Amino acid sequence: MRLYEGTVQQFKEEVLKNNIADIISNKYKEYYKRKVNSSEFNSWNVSLRFLKDVLESSELLKNRIIVEYELPYSEKRIDVILFGKDNKGNENIIVLELKQWSNDKVEDSQNEGNVIVDFGKFKKEHPHPSLQVQGYYYYLKDFMTLFEEDNKVQLSACVYCHNYKKGKEEVFISSKI
Repeated sequence: MRLYEGTVQQFKEEVLKNNIADIISNKYKEYYKRKVNSSEFNSWNVSLRFLKDVLESSELLKNRIIVEYELPYSEKRIDVILFGKDNKGNENIIVLELKQWSNDKVEDSQNEGNVIVDFGKFKKEHPHPSLQVQGYYYYLKDFMTLFEEDNKVQLSACVYCHNYKKGKEEVFISSKI
């Protein structure tokens, strides 16, 4: 299941018209038979705007994008998947996890692989976003045969914490999958 699918150019246009969260919300309601909660709606509105801004400087116009892809046989959803080809013509897929977390709202956890996020009214422990996206990566690698074929598609995964500032003593570490 996909809540939004189109070209990067179409995606950017929908964001500019301020329609993207409404389109995703309507598809959500159609598929899940319930209204999306306001925090998730607001998250789409904010994070997808930041993603659009990043894509503005790229040459990715005809590349495909999926927003909110539900993993097969799971209730987990990948925020964004980008499809394209590299300079040599090899097919590539990038799994992207979007987070609105900022430096002052995240702290280390005693539990390995987790961080504590301050949501204002409460704090909650979450898996580190790198581990979250790594789980999506391996789920897709294990589940889909297109990553095993002779001319296999290259799969990458990353996290975009658009409110996070780079610093020396920050909680997040960089990782590459």
